[in-house]
Amino acid sequence: MHDVEGDFLYEVRVLDFPRPAAKTGVEGHASYLGAGILVWQDDQNLLRWPHTASGEANAVLLSCEQYEQGQLVGGGNLPMGDTPIKLRVERRHDRLILSATHDNSSWRNLLDR
Repeated sequence: MHDVEGDFLYEVRVLDFPRPAAKTGVEGHASYLGAGILVWQDDQNLLRWPHTASGEANAVLLSCEQYEQGQLVGGGNLPMGDTPIKLRVERRHDRLILSATHDNSSWRNLLDR
């Protein structure tokens, strides 16, 4: 974790990983793997931006969840291939921009709010 003030740009590379088998979650929970970026203001205000895999859905997804005051206020899932991906979170003044790329040259903005 890194404390950040003001504008920032944070980027990670998430390697591909094997999809979990169905029904392999702990104590009966769905199987799930994920790696990415967590922007944490406090336990009521956060943003999760991971590359995920689900055994039950047999799917690899790019996920986003944004919580304000403990309530889910935005997010969704995009189908992804089994390939490495770079994820980026950028804050410019009061804007938050989430981007992704597979090839390091064509960044696609997936959230700009």
